[in-house]
Amino acid sequence: MANTCKKTALRPSKPRTEDTPSYSPAGAYRRATRDSLIEKRDKLLKRKKVPQQELSKTLVALNDTQPVNTLPPELLMNVIELLRPSSDALDSRNWLSQSFVCRRWYAIITTMPSLWRHIYVTSCPEWLERCLSRCAGMLVDIYFTGRFSLQATIPTLEEHGPRVRSITYSAPRSSWASDISQLLSVPLSSLEKFDMRLETKSERLAIVDLPPESYAHLHFLCLRSCSAPLDCAAFTSLRTFKLIRSKWRITFNQLLDILASAGQLQELVLDDCLSELRDCPGGFPTTHPPRRSPATLSQLRTLQLTAVRSSLGAQIIAHIQVPNATRIVVRTHANHDVPQPSVRGLLPPNPTSFSPIFSTATSLSAGFPDSHICELDARNATCHLVMRVYLRGYTRFSDMPEQAMDVFLTTFADAPLTALTIPEAQQVSSATWEHTFCRVRTLKQLTLDGHNFVGGIFTALRSASEHSGGIICCPELSTVSMRDRWYDPDKPGTLEATAEQVLGALRMREQQGIKLQKLNIVYRYRPWRSKEVNTRKSFLKELKSLVPQARFDAF
Repeated sequence: MANTCKKTALRPSKPRTEDTPSYSPAGAYRRATRDSLIEKRDKLLKRKKVPQQELSKTLVALNDTQPVNTLPPELLMNVIELLRPSSDALDSRNWLSQSFVCRRWYAIITTMPSLWRHIYVTSCPEWLERCLSRCAGMLVDIYFTGRFSLQATIPTLEEHGPRVRSITYSAPRSSWASDISQLLSVPLSSLEKFDMRLETKSERLAIVDLPPESYAHLHFLCLRSCSAPLDCAAFTSLRTFKLIRSKWRITFNQLLDILASAGQLQELVLDDCLSELRDCPGGFPTTHPPRRSPATLSQLRTLQLTAVRSSLGAQIIAHIQVPNATRIVVRTHANHDVPQPSVRGLLPPNPTSFSPIFSTATSLSAGFPDSHICELDARNATCHLVMRVYLRGYTRFSDMPEQAMDVFLTTFADAPLTALTIPEAQQVSSATWEHTFCRVRTLKQLTLDGHNFVGGIFTALRSASEHSGGIICCPELSTVSMRDRWYDPDKPGTLEATAEQVLGALRMREQQGIKLQKLNIVYRYRPWRSKEVNTRKSFLKELKSLVPQARFDAF
């Protein structure tokens, strides 16, 4: 027993140095597994004929045991980038904790300036200073998302102002309006973006008055519940300008001057912000034509003008041109006590000069979906135009609905339309349909909704061909979809007349070798007369012989 104890006491212990790694039981198991897989891989590679399937399984298993700490620096950087805080200053605690994973992580996180460029300001002033010191002179993006000390932040911004690239404010503080004024009063010569994300219903607005030093590189300005700058110089370098639910206390001419100076603008959003615009023209462009040449926004790609009264919206459209815009959204409103002009008064005086979409549209939807809304939707492969007027109360335009539809279709008569949708087809006159079918020879798809219009459409389709010397109109027309929502049982022979009008046009197209490929008709119909029941059966039989995919639903 003594000898045993003596041998144990004399057994030398293995010295431990700082470089000797220590593992948890799970880590030690993974390490042993990895060592055995490496040994197996080396043996397989030494064979004269390497078993590829077994080698592949071994390499996959070996890859699964790869610890994150042994990844190459460029891959490890991607992993660490995913851990960057993205929404809340509280995430900065998690961000700091990542540096304590191991010495390698600590070295990478604390020495890579790019990891500290996105700064979430917290109630701890030292955090802002620490981030700025570790950015090594790089431009930074600052986010105000919660509690913070403005008194401690302003001196830091003044010291590091030339390094601030963007400011995003979304902190719901009672002092938010004064916060904005004080933050932006600091000269920020490298400022490219200011994004005000906080929306409030308070009547108090934040006043955005940038010093001239902050204009030079400003590309993005988004303001919510704010009063926008009045100086045209603030807009000369902008690429994006959004003013949302705010009040812009300027004159109409000042607005046009600002737009004329924004030659680099690519996106313009004016949403519910023009209610206090002063010295506006007294009416629509048709009654008060523009007194100055339109401002051409040649770089503009997106225009959104919403929540503005219809006369003001029409005047703004008449005073600008957007020749390269790919998305145009105009939504206006009109009160019941304000007389509305012809629909033509809402459109640009020279539509093709305002935007090429009027002459290049391939798809058009126009009409009065109900008695309170006037809609226009046109698009092609690259451009999209949406115009909508909401009529409060029972306001109607000075012209009748069929005249308004004539205006819509005539405006786009020279466009290469392939798809046409009319939600209230009964408001289009037969003469307008015939004129449209004669001019729009590229039409491929026709979608209509309304009542008592099916027969009139096919009559116009037939007469347009007859008046063209027998040349079939719309030779590419292949799909027609109609939903007739009204049937008048007091008009005897309605179904018989409609059936003859439809079949007459289809027979003419078949004789010329230009058939419709698909026809879908939904028809309100009461077969209370035995004669009409027989008419329906014979009509459906001949219809299917003239159109490969024909469907006639009566209900």
